[in-house]
Amino acid sequence: MRIADRIRSWLPKAKAAEPMPVPVNPRAGWTSLMVHEPFAGAWQRNMPVKMGTMACYSTIYACMARISGDVSKLPFRFKRVDSNGLWQVERNAAYSALLRKPNHYQTAGQFRSDWIQSKLQAGNAYILKEYDERGVVSKLYVLDPTQVQVLVGEAGTVFYRITYNGNSLSGHSGEQITVPARHIIHDREMALFHPLIGVAPLEAARLAATKNVRIQENASEFFANGAQPGGLISAPAGMSETDAAALKKYWDDNFTGTNRGKVGVIGADMKFTPFAFKSIDSQLVEQLRYSDEQICHAFGIPPFKIGIGSI
Repeated sequence: MRIADRIRSWLPKAKAAEPMPVPVNPRAGWTSLMVHEPFAGAWQRNMPVKMGTMACYSTIYACMARISGDVSKLPFRFKRVDSNGLWQVERNAAYSALLRKPNHYQTAGQFRSDWIQSKLQAGNAYILKEYDERGVVSKLYVLDPTQVQVLVGEAGTVFYRITYNGNSLSGHSGEQITVPARHIIHDREMALFHPLIGVAPLEAARLAATKNVRIQENASEFFANGAQPGGLISAPAGMSETDAAALKKYWDDNFTGTNRGKVGVIGADMKFTPFAFKSIDSQLVEQLRYSDEQICHAFGIPPFKIGIGSI
């Protein structure tokens, strides 16, 4: 059975035909799911910082791990409003099993963690409801937020278009289905540009994280070269560009990488002047710490909780 047909079989039958919805396009579209170039011209140099790279940056990873881990420990509770308008915990046999195990491949804690991680990374969590033969919700699935699009009908009715991009061996890759909003739990972060699309903390921390990723990449390249900065070979006037290129290639081939530290001998009155490297000039540690604090600010995490600074 096709994935779209399976999902339709879960959902109660629609009572009437729904109008054709149109996609939501707030300002520049799905800003919370986009990662822009870290600086002007980065795309031309093939140097984008991908969403996965930012999410795996240690500070962002720690923030998301703390938040999702803490929320995953909080149990689900079924509550109902009593005659006095107060919320009271209630036991309901129809939903007890669902709250203990929302689906067949996740525990309740894993489900809650997945839910929160979707909000932190994409700004939106989409939960698809599966119904049993009685029309009661029997399973809940956290959808990939990058494969869900919000649609709005002419009368203001909200729909969700789901794209299935699972294993290509399944034969269902690329299938789509549009379901009414009543079959989706849509939990969103701050909706800055459109009331139906949340903006993720990861997007708010994008610039700070991109800067720190670049600093760490440059530091890694520097220490891979034995923490020895480059230098300048000066030659008498009149040296042709061909001779200069040949000299540069000779020096790079024989005195860099695994050959660093060897004694280089140059003649023709040439001189090698190494570039000095002063950590106080770059202030990398201060820059890293400042950006990490900005990231914690975006996620609402006190820095000391992820090992930055003191209590």
